[in-house]
Amino acid sequence: MKRGCGDCQLCCTLLPISEIGKPANTRCNFQSSVGCAIYGKHPESCRQWACDWVRHNAPVRRPDHSHYVID
Repeated sequence: MKRGCGDCQLCCTLLPISEIGKPANTRCNFQSSVGCAIYGKHPESCRQWACDWVRHNAPVRRPDHSHYVID
């Protein structure tokens, strides 16, 4: 079964995004209640990062429930 992010947006807070000057552990200015407000035009580092929970069905709870992401 393929997983999706759902309403999890933990990576949008945890990851540093140099293209927009966003430090790690800081909420992204483009984060909205429904996800990325600039999705489709989002920075390359956001596009390249992939959550292992989604990609490999890691046997843990969803990142926003476990409070960590698997990189």
